[in-house]
Amino acid sequence: MDADTPDDSQSAMNNFKSAMNGPRAEKEEDQTDLSSRAGIPSPKMDIDNLISSIKSDVMDTLDVKLKNIFDNVVWNFETERSDPSLLQKSTTDVTDSHSFHKSRKNVVKNGISTEKVFVPRRSVLTDLFEIPHIRTIYNVFVALMIVFSFNVMANDILDRGTIFFPVELVAMAFADFQTVLGIWANMIVFTIGMPYLGLRLWIRCRQRLQGHTMVVDTVGVVLYVSGMVGLLTLPVQAIIKSDLPGASAIIITCEQVRQFMKIHSFVRENIPKALERLKTHEGRNFEEVLPDFSKYLYFLFIPTLIYRDNYPRTKKIRWNFVFVNLFEVIGCIFYSAFIFCRFCVPIFQRFGTELITVESFVRSVFSCIMPGTLILVLSFYAILHAWMNAFAEIMTFADRMFYQDWWNQRSFSAYYRTWNVIVHDWLFAYIYRDIINIIGQSRKMIALLAVFLISALVHEFIICVSMRIFYPILFFMFGCFGVVFMFIRGKSEAANIMMWLGLMIGSGLLFCLYSQEWYASINCPVDENVYLDYIIPRSFACHHGTNHTEPISHLEL
Repeated sequence: MDADTPDDSQSAMNNFKSAMNGPRAEKEEDQTDLSSRAGIPSPKMDIDNLISSIKSDVMDTLDVKLKNIFDNVVWNFETERSDPSLLQKSTTDVTDSHSFHKSRKNVVKNGISTEKVFVPRRSVLTDLFEIPHIRTIYNVFVALMIVFSFNVMANDILDRGTIFFPVELVAMAFADFQTVLGIWANMIVFTIGMPYLGLRLWIRCRQRLQGHTMVVDTVGVVLYVSGMVGLLTLPVQAIIKSDLPGASAIIITCEQVRQFMKIHSFVRENIPKALERLKTHEGRNFEEVLPDFSKYLYFLFIPTLIYRDNYPRTKKIRWNFVFVNLFEVIGCIFYSAFIFCRFCVPIFQRFGTELITVESFVRSVFSCIMPGTLILVLSFYAILHAWMNAFAEIMTFADRMFYQDWWNQRSFSAYYRTWNVIVHDWLFAYIYRDIINIIGQSRKMIALLAVFLISALVHEFIICVSMRIFYPILFFMFGCFGVVFMFIRGKSEAANIMMWLGLMIGSGLLFCLYSQEWYASINCPVDENVYLDYIIPRSFACHHGTNHTEPISHLEL
C-alpha cells in the first residue's frame, strides 16, 4: 500500500456516512422549514429557549445566595459586637438558610426590621472619587467656583471700583460666635447630664418603690417631656434675645434638633432593656442596668442618631483626611456665598421697596433654578459628606454610610430614603416603626403621614427661627407635594430625569421664595404693634419699603 491509501480510505468512509445520513438530514431540514413556515417552534428553538430559561433561573438563584451570604456576614459582625452570646448561639444553630432566618426573628418582627446594623464602610463618594472620571466632575465644580469668584469680582470692579470677596459676608453670617458657643455649651451640658442622671434616678426609685411603679413612671415621663420642651424653647429665646444672624442661628437650631434626637434614642433604647433586667432581677446595680457613661458620651459626638452600646471603630485617626474634609466644608460655604451674591442679591434686593409683578416673579423663579440646585448639592456635600466624614474620623467611627446614591434613584420615595440615611434611620426607628407597633400594620399610611408631618415641621422650625420669618413654604411643599410624589414611581431613565427635574424646580422655588421674604422683611420691617405682621409674610403684605429709601446690597448686608 502506498502513502495515499489512508486518506483515500478516510474519504471513502466519510462519503459512505454522508450517503447514509443524507436522507435523514434532508428530512430534518424539511421539518424545520415546514415548522418555521407554520409558526410552530422547532425542537432546536425549544432547546434554546429552555437553555435561556435555565440560565436566567441559575443567575437569579445565584444572586439570592450571594445576598444571603452577605446578610450572614453583616449579621455575624454586628452580633459579635453587640452580644457575643447571641453570635455563639446563632453560629451553632445556623446550618442552612432556613435556620439563619429563623434565628433573626428577634430583629425582624412583622416584616419590619427592628435593628439598625452598623458595619465598617466608607461613604459612597469616598469610593467614587477613586475613579478618575468621577474625580474629574469634582474638579469641574472646583473650576466653577473659581469662575464664579472671578465673575463676582469683575462685576464689583466694573460697578463699584472695588473688589468684593465674600469673607465679610461669611463673617457677618457667622457673627457673634462667642454667643453661639455659650448657648451650645449650655445645651450640651444639659444633654450630657439630664438623660443619664434621670435614668439612674428613675431606676433607683423603681427599685425602692416597687409598689408605686405607676407613680414613678408618671413622674419620670412628666420630667422627661418637660426637659425636652425646655431644650427646644430656651435656646430659641436666646437666639431671639441675642439677635443672632442667620448662619449662627442655624447652628443652634440644628444642634437643638440633633441633641433632641440623640436623647430620645438613648432613652428609647435603654428603658426597655432596664425594665427587662429589673423584671428578671438581673440588674442589682446601675452598672448592670445602664450602660457605662463613657458609651453615652461617645454616642453624643459621633455622626449617628441610633444608640448602641458598641460601634465599629477605626484603629487610628487620619488627620490629613480630617483637614481635607474641613477645608472642603469651608470651600462649600464660600462657594454658596459667591452664588448668593451673583444670583440672589441683584434679583431680590429690591423686594419690599417696589411692586411685585407676575413677570418679575416668573423671571426670578426661573433664574433661581440653577443656583438653587447648586446650593442643594453644595449643602449635601458640605454637611452629609465632608463634615460627617471629618467628625467620624476624629471619633474613629467606622460606619460612614451617611447617605446612599440618591442621585441615581428613579422615585422620590427612594430619594427620601437615601438622601439623609442618618435622619431616615431615626424617623424609621422611633416614629414609623413605633407607630406601626401601636396601631398595627394595616394603618401604615398613618405612620407614613406622621413621618412626613414631623419632618416638615422640624425643617420649617429651623428656617423660621433662623431667619425670623414665618413663611411655611417648605412645610407646604414637603408635607403636601412630598407625600404625593411618594407614590409616583418609575423604572426607566426618564424617571431619574423627572426626579432631578422635580428637585431642581423645588429647589429653585424655595430659593426664590425665601430670598424674597428675607429681603422683604429687611426692606419693610414688621410693625411691632401689629401682631398680624409676624404671621403674614412680608412679601405679601408690603409692596413698598417704609424704612429704606434705597434697597440694600450685599455689601451693606
